[in-house]
Amino acid sequence: MEYWSGLGDGFIQLFSWAVMGGLVGGTLVGIIIGVIPGIGATAGMALLLPIIFYWPPEVGLVMLSALWMANNYGSSLSSILLGIPGDSGAIMTIEDGHPMAQQGRTGSAIGISLAASAAGGIIGALCFLAFAPPLVSLALLFGSAEMFWLALLALTVVASASGHNLGKGLIACGLGMLTGFTGIDTITGYARFTFGAMYLMDRVSLVLVLLGIFAVAGLLSAASRQSQVAVQRDARDSILGGMRLALRYPLTLLRGSFIGALFGAVPGLGHTVATVVAYQQTVSSSSHPDTFGKGDPEGVAAPEAANNSVQGSALIPTFALGIPGSASATIFLAGLTIYGIRLGPRVFVEDSTLVWTVWWSMTGAVVCFLLLGLLFNRFFVRVTITPFKYLIPVIMVFVVGGAVSANKSLWDLVVVLLFAVLGYLMKRYDYSLVAFTLGFILGPIAEANFFRSLLISGGSAGIFFQGWINPALIALTVLSLALHARNELRQRAAST
Repeated sequence: MEYWSGLGDGFIQLFSWAVMGGLVGGTLVGIIIGVIPGIGATAGMALLLPIIFYWPPEVGLVMLSALWMANNYGSSLSSILLGIPGDSGAIMTIEDGHPMAQQGRTGSAIGISLAASAAGGIIGALCFLAFAPPLVSLALLFGSAEMFWLALLALTVVASASGHNLGKGLIACGLGMLTGFTGIDTITGYARFTFGAMYLMDRVSLVLVLLGIFAVAGLLSAASRQSQVAVQRDARDSILGGMRLALRYPLTLLRGSFIGALFGAVPGLGHTVATVVAYQQTVSSSSHPDTFGKGDPEGVAAPEAANNSVQGSALIPTFALGIPGSASATIFLAGLTIYGIRLGPRVFVEDSTLVWTVWWSMTGAVVCFLLLGLLFNRFFVRVTITPFKYLIPVIMVFVVGGAVSANKSLWDLVVVLLFAVLGYLMKRYDYSLVAFTLGFILGPIAEANFFRSLLISGGSAGIFFQGWINPALIALTVLSLALHARNELRQRAAST
């Protein structure tokens, strides 16, 4: 019972004025940062670190936790409303969320996202409560070889998870991987694809990629059409109706949430991979896979549930092992270090009240963003009926600000423009922007773990087939490709 000894004390501490202020403030800031493209939870939490240094640990850590949780929901809003992901975890939400907004179902899309985010957040927190010891043990089984196969599985899923032609998906994914390999190789130390430019020695920022291929490319595409899609001007439904619609898919919510919890517990993966796998599994198990990418409600519910359940399980290795489960968990770990918290299994005994106060803050943040989402629903819906001649200047301000803030260099704007042209061309010729982006993210992860495994084994490829996890992941990869091929054959047969 030592593990849960501070659960009640943490609940009581949550309702102190200072901690409650940190909870509400962190939730509000998290939603705002999520809506603004190019910032994300990691950057937002990093900006808070110098401030929380002067606050008590229970206030500062609760604010970080609430910002993190609320940002996962807030980032879906720009994906739905504008087709621009607020963070990399919301990339898959674009696939069905933005088409729903274009069809006049803005309220439903936001409501589904709100309900799925709440369900994922609660289930992720419950996983922390119930499964911390076994999940820590499972995470420790993943070495570099297992991480390679896991990244490769995600890459095969990415290729057609968005409903595009598998061949085009593989091409887009490969192009993204090549772009992600730019810069200094972390294993050999050699520069690759830099063309002698010092600027390219460091890897191209993910923020610049997201801003270029989604934000600016989306604006170019909209401008080429002269105006917004006509049906987007008629928001015919309500957010509450969307929340009720999400509850019609309990299996989708549960599956997405548990996938997010599982992937969150494995250090280095985070919500991006979790949302891709959750989306693909939803498509593969659906009786109507051809409706995904065209505004299917399950295409919003699955990735949003996974996106928000990651936090609960990502905190398990962070607290119990001192190993962050994601980029945002790394910033949270920095916050724990600032306060001098001794991490390890004993943290649940020595700092039990603080740990469980943070746990309660995750569930508290869910309640807060539910209330705020309903309170400001009219504002969210009105974004989609605002003419582009007013939206474009506002969005461009955020784009330029987000680009320059990445590295404080004007060259970043040039990179954004280049990716914008690439994104526009890919979108015009029906190449998946999602596959490109996730190839950019996952390619270096797969490569680094591949060569790290060979270094560990002395060059022997046998390390990739040892144990039971590697063969299981290989089988899942083959199964994933087979399911994609089957779905394509079915769709072609149905169209003839």
